[in-house]
Amino acid sequence: MNNIIIDKRNLLAYKIESGNHYKSIPCTMVLRLMDTDEYANNYCKALALVLELFPEIDRAELEKELDKYI
Repeated sequence: MNNIIIDKRNLLAYKIESGNHYKSIPCTMVLRLMDTDEYANNYCKALALVLELFPEIDRAELEKELDKYI
């Protein structure tokens, strides 16, 4: 099994390919949470969880990226 080590200080720098777009891991997390029953299209609740789990993420930068998809 491969171990993935991510420098949490640069979490927004890590991108995941999704179709023709590259999304950061936190952005992908928020969008995927919004697809679950518990977070059912609740942007604020999904964003709050990701920011709680990763307090080093710059909220403004993440919201700017999320604006492209929401």
